[in-house]
Amino acid sequence: MLKERRSRFVAAVGATIVVAAVVFLLSTEFGRAIVAAARRPGPQISLSGPQPRADAPTRLGSDAFVHGSGWERVVGQTDGRFDGSSLRSFRPGASATLDFYGEAIRVFGVVGPGGGNGEVAIDGGPVRKLDFFSPRKSTHSLIYASPPLARRKHSLSITVTPKPAATAPGYVNIDGIEYDP
Repeated sequence: MLKERRSRFVAAVGATIVVAAVVFLLSTEFGRAIVAAARRPGPQISLSGPQPRADAPTRLGSDAFVHGSGWERVVGQTDGRFDGSSLRSFRPGASATLDFYGEAIRVFGVVGPGGGNGEVAIDGGPVRKLDFFSPRKSTHSLIYASPPLARRKHSLSITVTPKPAATAPGYVNIDGIEYDP
């Protein structure tokens, strides 16, 4: 019991010393300056706000896209695809999206004789046509480069569109993207 009383006494004395130190600090010019500075609005920190700039563009593989049914992942390729894989679909209406934070974005794809058509839009804005056809197969080909964008979060959407009726369906084949934060 004596030990318990002694512990409470030590805790009470310790708390009293801390309170006395705070009161003393606040009574000094330095203490008042700290309180005044704490009351001034300062820079706000937000995890969803502006992101730090990077020296180099950010590169992501095709696995960064969110997509529904109608897409297939091609993996284990050694033909020059960004990360050895790509995301492809030949089904009209199939859509894949990617959210990014930056001022510009570029989409790379696999083009070739089996290439199809698509559309790209940023933030639901104007639609631009994409063409994945080429007489010869080529990987990591620049398919789309955005105009300058406001430095903020954006959403890029790629949708497969039908080819003319006289031709066989072709693939929209996304290799990867590169964006400027």
